[in-house]
Formats: sequence, C-alpha cells, structure tokens
Amino acid sequence: MIIKELKKKNNNTYIVKTDSGDYVFSEDVIIKYKLMPNKVIDEAVIPLAMIEEDVTKLYNQALNYAINYGKSLNMIRNYLKTKNASPATIDEIISRLLKIKIINDVNNINNRILTLIKKGNGRLLIKEKLLALKFNLEDINNALDNIDDSLYYEGLNDLVNKVKGKYDLSNIKDIAKLKRYLLSRGYTYLEIENVNVKGSI
Repeated sequence: MIIKELKKKNNNTYIVKTDSGDYVFSEDVIIKYKLMPNKVIDEAVIPLAMIEEDVTKLYNQALNYAINYGKSLNMIRNYLKTKNASPATIDEIISRLLKIKIINDVNNINNRILTLIKKGNGRLLIKEKLLALKFNLEDINNALDNIDDSLYYEGLNDLVNKVKGKYDLSNIKDIAKLKRYLLSRGYTYLEIENVNVKGSI
C-alpha cells in the first residue's frame, strides 16, 4: 500500500490518501505509524492505525469529560461504556488519565466537600451526594472524617442565619420545624444541638 498524500482536515486531523482509499487520522496517530507521503506501508498498518484512532478519540472525549466535570474514576469508566468502548480500551484510557493525574478521586472528593459545606450540606447529605457520583466509599469516609470542624459549623451557621427568618424562634413548634429542615440537609441531631450552644437557634 502506498501513501499518496496527506491533506489537512482541521487543526489536528488529516486525510491520508492511499492507493486503496482515504482515511482520516489525528496527527498523533500519523506520527506513531509514520504515515508519510510516498511511503510504502504494510497492509496491516492501516487497520492498526484505525484502532489507535478510535482509542485517541475516546481518550480525548474522556479527558474533556474528566476536566470539565471533575468526575470520579467510576463515572469516567461508565461514560466510556456508553461510548461502546471495549474493556481493554477503557483500561488503556483510564491508565493514561491516571498517569497524567487528571483522575484524582481524593482531590475531587475534598473539593466537592468544601463546595457542599459552603452550600449548607451536612455530612449525611454530602456522603449521599458523593456516593451518587460513584466515588469510593472508603475515600468518602476518610475525607468526611477530616473535615475542618470550624469550616463545617460555619456552613451550618450560615444556613441557619439564611433560613431562620422563616421561623418564629420563640415558638417551640417552629423551632422543631427548623430542626427538621436542618436534619433534611444532612446534619445530625448532635450537630444541630451544637449550633444551639453557639446561640444560632
């Protein structure tokens, strides 16, 4: 098989014209398989390059997905399954992402916890939300055990101050309603009582 011409298609993609047909490959694949004009290549090279091209496309999609959304390793794996990637291809892409430290569940968990605390979420609700994102339970528990208490209670106090105007705090029933609301936000009875000690309720 003879490569007759390379024609640029876009920023990183080229049409590779051969004597048996045209193919579209990214620059990385062209370099890896040395697909240069006027070169004679083995018939098996193009099929291998096509497989590599599929992996490269999926890798770039997974990379964007991981960067833009800070997804867990398991969610990225599931995302690749929706793209009909083979188990071997998924393992290869995950390995590449781990190598360049794009996937870092521990950092992602800690960053999400900080955001959720600031938005008035208690430990129980935070755990529920992180599990829904397919993060590892052990990693979640370790992160929750190491939450800065002052930051955590600051988030709880901010939430109380934001909503307490809706309740008559001289009325026992309204205080109970407020506490039920805080329970629904994932705070425990003990944490809510600690806010009482601080005079927020």
